[in-house]
Formats: sequence, C-alpha cells, structure tokens
Amino acid sequence: LVIGNWSLVIGNWSLVIGNWSLVIGHWSLVIGHWSLVIRLKAFSLITNNIHREVLYYKFQSRR
Repeated sequence: LVIGNWSLVIGNWSLVIGNWSLVIGHWSLVIGHWSLVIRLKAFSLITNNIHREVLYYKFQSRR
C-alpha cells in the first residue's frame, strides 16, 4: 500500500512537472514569436526610413 501510495505521489508530481514544462515551453514560444515580430517591425521601420530618405534625397537633387 505504501509503495503504491508513493508511486501515485511520484506520478502526480511528474504530471505536475510535465504540465509546468509545457506551460514554460508555450510561454517561450510566445516570447520567441513576439521578439521576432518586434524585430521584423523594427527592421521594416528602419528600411522604410532609409527608403524615405533616399526618396527625399532624389527629390532634393531633382530641384
């Protein structure tokens, strides 16, 4: 009975740990996704600014 009880406790804990690792894995995925989105946004902002500056200089040089 005691051994069965302990195996139940250990099984329960392994389930809890597995659940937490799933939660942590999910959050790391979410964080990774957001960091990628932020990087892409920053990159597009930088490229848009460069594009705008190039257009501005072309426009200025035409005058």
